[in-house]
Amino acid sequence: MQTTRIYILLFLTCLTSINLAQSIRTGNDYALFFVVDKFDHWHGFSKKSTQQIRNIETELKEAYGFHTAFIHNPDRATILEKLTEYEQKRFHKDDQLLIYFSIDEYKKYAEVHEAPVAYQTESALEREFIQDLVNQGYENPLNLTTQEALLANAKIQLQTLNNMVFTDGEWARFVEEYLDKPSDNLVDKTRKIHDDYIYDFVFDDGHIQNIYLVDKTNIIRNKVQVISQFEQTGTQANRYDVTILVNGLPLVQVELKKRGVAIREAFNQIHRYTKESFNSKNSLFKYLQVFVISNGTDSRYFANTVERNKNSYDFTMNWAKADNSLIKDLKDFTATFFGKRTLLNVLLKYSVFDVNDTLLVMRPYQIAATERILWKIQSSFEAKKWASTGGGGFIWHTTGSGKTLTSFKAARLATKLDFIDKVFFVVDRKDLDFQTMKEYQRFSPESVNGS
Repeated sequence: MQTTRIYILLFLTCLTSINLAQSIRTGNDYALFFVVDKFDHWHGFSKKSTQQIRNIETELKEAYGFHTAFIHNPDRATILEKLTEYEQKRFHKDDQLLIYFSIDEYKKYAEVHEAPVAYQTESALEREFIQDLVNQGYENPLNLTTQEALLANAKIQLQTLNNMVFTDGEWARFVEEYLDKPSDNLVDKTRKIHDDYIYDFVFDDGHIQNIYLVDKTNIIRNKVQVISQFEQTGTQANRYDVTILVNGLPLVQVELKKRGVAIREAFNQIHRYTKESFNSKNSLFKYLQVFVISNGTDSRYFANTVERNKNSYDFTMNWAKADNSLIKDLKDFTATFFGKRTLLNVLLKYSVFDVNDTLLVMRPYQIAATERILWKIQSSFEAKKWASTGGGGFIWHTTGSGKTLTSFKAARLATKLDFIDKVFFVVDRKDLDFQTMKEYQRFSPESVNGS
C-alpha cells in the first residue's frame, strides 16, 4: 500500500494528431476523492499527502470546473454508500467521472512487527510466503508436483482462458505441435510468451481457433497459481521451492533461504537448477521468465535470460517504491511485487525480448517513470492541456540507468492509446540519434525510423 503521488508527474516529449473539433466535449467533469490517513492496524502514517490531495481537488474545481467530493477516512460502508450514490446519478453521455483512492505512506512490515523470538526454519518461511500469496488471491492447488500433473493443470487453465475444450487427442497434438514442442529451447519458449503467444490450432473437426497462452489486453484475466516442491529430473533430480504459474505455465521461480543465510546461496541454487533440470527435455519450466530469491530479509528478482555465471549476481534487482526506497523484507516484497496485477504487468508489459534473444525486465524506477509518463499523457488529454506547458514534464535518469529502454517502453505503450498517432523521440546530438535508433531496433525491429 503506497501513496500514489499524482502531483509528481514525468513525461516523454510526444506529439499527437488530434481533431480538435471532435475532441472538445460538452459534458461535465466529476471527481470523487477517497483519502485515508488513519488506520486501525497500521502505524507510522503521516498526513502530508492529505493536504496535497486537497490542493489537487481545489485546482480541479476552481481551474477546470470539476464537480468534486472529498471523503476523508471513510469506512467500508461510507465508501459503498458514496459509490452507490454516484452509480445512480443520471450522467450525460459526455460526462466524465474520476474516482481516486489514496492512502498515505506505510511503514514496512518489518518495522512494525518484531522479529519472531522462535527460530524460523526454511520450510516455515516457505509456508508463510505461500499463505501470504493465497491471502492475496492466488490459487494454491495441492499435489501438483509432477510434469503430468502440471500439463493436466495447464490444459484446464488454457481451456478456461480461451473458452473452449480440448479432446484428449487434440490436447496431445497441441502440446506436441506448440506448447511443449520437443525441439523448443528456453529462447523459443520465451518468444512464445512475448511474441508468438497466439497459435492457430486446427481442431479434429476442421475448424480453426486462435489459442492464447496469455491475455495481454485484459491482463487480469490471466490466472495465477502458486505451487511448491515441484520435482523434476534432468542430469540430476531437483525439487523446487515455490513456483508461480500463469495460466498453468511456470513463469516465476522463487527460491528461499532461511533468515541469516546469504542470499547468494539462493542465487547459486537457481544457477545449479538451470544446469541440472530447468531446461531438461519436455520441460514446461523452459517458460520461466523471472527468478526471485530471498532470505527473508533481502529479496531480489532477475530475468531468466541473464547470464548466470559467477559475476551475474550483480544483475539481480531489489524491488522499490515509487520514491526508489528499497523493499527488501519478504513480507513487503510479497505485498507489492507479488500483487497479481503488478506481477502480471512485470511479466507481460514491462519486459522486452530483444533481437539478441535476451529478456530484459525493467527496474522499478523505470516502471514508475513509464507509468507516470502514460498517466501524464492521458490526464493532459482528458484535461485538454495538450497545447500548454502544463501538459508536459520531464524524467531524469543518470548515465547507464536505462533511459533508452524507459523511453522505448513508454513510447510503445503510448502508441496504444486511442488518441496517439505518433511519438517523436528528440535528441540534441547526431551521435545520440544513431545510438538511440540502434537501441530501439535492438528492442524491436522496424519500431522506429529516422525520417
